[in-house]
Amino acid sequence: MDKALNYLALARKAGRVELGEEPAGAAARAQHARLVVVASDASDHTWRRAKSFVAGTDQQVVRTPFTKEEMGFVVGRTSLAIAAFTDAALALAF
Repeated sequence: MDKALNYLALARKAGRVELGEEPAGAAARAQHARLVVVASDASDHTWRRAKSFVAGTDQQVVRTPFTKEEMGFVVGRTSLAIAAFTDAALALAF
C-alpha cells in the first residue's frame, strides 16, 4: 500500500478527515479543511465541486493517483471519491 494511503487511513482513525462529498464540502466551507483530495477516477463534476469548495480560500485541492476503490479500501468503505483532511500535519504528510 502506498505511504500516502497509510496517512489517509491514519487520519480516519484519528478522526482528522471528513469522508465523502457533503462532509468534505461542509469542512471546506467552514474553513476547517487543510487539504481536499479527489480520487483519480472521480467524475469531472466531483472535481469541479471540490475546487468550488476551496475557491477563494487558502485551502488546497489535489487529484490523487489513487482510484475511488483504493481510497475507499483504506478507510473501510467500498469507494471514496473525495475526502478533506482537517489536520495540517496529516495533510502535509499526505
